Amino acid sequence: MEILKTRAFSEAVDSDWDLAGQLGISAIPTFVLDHWAVVGAQSYEVLEKFLLDHMVKRK
Repeated sequence: MEILKTRAFSEAVDSDWDLAGQLGISAIPTFVLDHWAVVGAQSYEVLEKFLLDHMVKRK
């Protein structure tokens, strides 16, 4: 809890918030691939379709 009190990582956190804003991310989780995004908790099937639609190959 000391880290929260001292804000030891505030610069890194603020930087991440800035980047998220630039990318248009406003919710967690957000999955981003090639400027496309899936926002919010999703089922396995939705995430699988997202990846396959963007040519990510299965292992």
